Formats: sequence, C-alpha cells, structure tokens
Amino acid sequence: YIAITAVVEFMRRRAGGRGLGTVSATLLLDGVFLALAVAVTGGYESPLLFLVFLQVMAVTLLVSYRTGLKIAVWYVLLLFVGHVAAAARIGGIDSPGSDRDAALSALAFLLFAVGAAVFSSVNERALRRSRADLRGLVELGAALERAREPEDVVLLLVTHVRERLGFERAA
Repeated sequence: YIAITAVVEFMRRRAGGRGLGTVSATLLLDGVFLALAVAVTGGYESPLLFLVFLQVMAVTLLVSYRTGLKIAVWYVLLLFVGHVAAAARIGGIDSPGSDRDAALSALAFLLFAVGAAVFSSVNERALRRSRADLRGLVELGAALERAREPEDVVLLLVTHVRERLGFERAA
C-alpha cells in the first residue's frame, strides 16, 4: 500500500496543476484501505477507527471542507459495506456488532465531519477576508510610496476609504 501511494504521489507531483484527479483517487483508495483495516480488526469496535476520524479531519482542514464531507460519506458507506460483509461472514470478517451500533456510529461520524467542515469553512472565510484586507493595505502602501505631492497622498487615502472600506463620502 505504501509503495502504491508513493507511486501515485510521484505521478501527481509530475502532473503539476492537473493532479487534482489523482488526489481524489488517492483519497478514495485511502478510504478503501482504512475501511478494510477497520473491518478486519473489529468493525465499529476496532482500535483503528480513530484513523478514519483523523483522515476526515485532515482532509477537511488541508484539502477543503466540501471534500472532507464527501470523504466522510464515502467512509460511512465503506464502513456499512464492512458491517454487511461481517454479518454475512464474507472475506473472513467477523464480529459485526448490531445494526443499531452501526447506525449510531455512522451518525456520530457524520456529525463529527459536519462539525469539522463548519469550523473549517468559518476559518477559511476569515482567512480570505484577512488576505483581501492585507492585499489592500499593501497596495495602499505601495501607492503612498509612489506619491510625491501632499495632494496625491490625500487623494490616495480618500480613494482607499471610498473604494476599499466602502464609505460613500470622504473628505
């Protein structure tokens, strides 16, 4: 699995900006691997179940909150498939647990993912707003450096107050 992931990551880096599909495929492959590991080691009582939560949190914070939610739904589907396989004794997987435990675990997992996505979304919006504010201040600073006359400085400040800060009138 590590060798396959390393090859895929190498290909993604070589692809440059076109590697988004590779990242998506790798996330889906990670889901299958983790779901198998959880199913084989005890299903919803597995000591490895925290890795699924960790993966969703990492994807939500590092890739995007939308991708984190999609991956969370993917994991829930895979964990349900593992539960059904364990109940049917397919693939040597046993100790399926009850359907109620599976449903409660899936609900808890989805609520965790939604919470992580909400906090990530709020943080992302705040970062975008801060970045735009900083960009405006840098542009204002550069324009003030180029200004030679006091009238030019006043005009730049009034323009900044009206356009960037949203005031209708300035004097």
